[in-house]
Amino acid sequence: MIVNKNIIIYTGPIKAFNEFTMKFLEKDKNNYNLTKLVNLSESERNTLLVKIPGQENKKEINKEEKIIDLLTVSCNEYSGVTEAVTSNFVNYISKYNISKLIIQNPPTEIINDLKKQFDEKNICEYNHDYGKIDNQLIVNFKRDCNSIILGQEEALEKVIQALIIQQKLNKEDKPIVIMLYGPSGVGKTETGRLLAKLLGEEMFYSQFSMFQNEGRLNYLYGNKIQEPSFAKDLLKRTSNIIFLDEFDKANRFVYSALYQMFDTGEFEDNNFHVNLKNTLIICTSNYKNQKKIYEHLGEPMFFRINCFIKYQQLSKQVKEKLVEKYYNNLVEKLNSDEKQIIKEAKIKEKYIKVSNELDNARQIENFIRNDIAKVLVKYLK
Repeated sequence: MIVNKNIIIYTGPIKAFNEFTMKFLEKDKNNYNLTKLVNLSESERNTLLVKIPGQENKKEINKEEKIIDLLTVSCNEYSGVTEAVTSNFVNYISKYNISKLIIQNPPTEIINDLKKQFDEKNICEYNHDYGKIDNQLIVNFKRDCNSIILGQEEALEKVIQALIIQQKLNKEDKPIVIMLYGPSGVGKTETGRLLAKLLGEEMFYSQFSMFQNEGRLNYLYGNKIQEPSFAKDLLKRTSNIIFLDEFDKANRFVYSALYQMFDTGEFEDNNFHVNLKNTLIICTSNYKNQKKIYEHLGEPMFFRINCFIKYQQLSKQVKEKLVEKYYNNLVEKLNSDEKQIIKEAKIKEKYIKVSNELDNARQIENFIRNDIAKVLVKYLK
């Protein structure tokens, strides 16, 4: 989509932003990014005419003077320039003769300043088109899930129900929030990854056990534009599958900041606004029952979660299947001589024999991987 506007406010991930801006690049034109503009030498700076995009410029262009045909500003550049540039961004760029500006995920203050200084007829807000959960994705998930996530048939059936709610029974494009709970390493994270993979995307992952103390407040609520923040990371996400791992381990002060996000699909900190419409928010907990989750989350957050889905401890039969799965996947990466060495070491047989003593899929994979490496070390030459 080519947008015939002087200023384009682009919301979405960096790869998609770069692909979008390529449509506007022309050979033999003066194309700048913010970093290049800030690093101009004094002589280069003097060749750029003062002009405001979208407004008449009464000053005539001399032969030595040139126009910036396209200025692109990626969200990664905010941390690479001084605070003086970002805090006075609109005034800063207004000194230059810029024909078109495309800016990715700008702070709310910059958006408001652009709309104040320039005619809104010349401003376009373009939002990245994230993949949506549709009927085909649900069919594909139902087809694949039990062969990839072993031993969780009942839980996966409820996940499919939640997907149907998101696709067919959801109102106003609000997020659907589900809580996957139960032991660690039994398929909760793999569920989110499979959904994102079927969308052709990579799920957004955030480890909420990190939110234990008030030192994380700046990340959650936003401090300086140049600093990392939860909102900035959400704006850069490549998927509408949002995975909040170990959600119950966060300090309670975190949850009040997420009420609006869970209710309406909007998240806002001191600098940025994020639209999370049509998202599937997956929270996880290692608690074994909803009562414990309720006690930690508190009533306001607990009742903002649409579905609670319990993942079971793995049976001996499932653990044996996981030994087969991980062993085969890991051995497949080896050459023929190495495969023969590992076969003779009888690693698979060893773990099938003790499979019931193992706790979860993650542990099984790690043990087999380490044993394979231990055996191969002996044959290094």
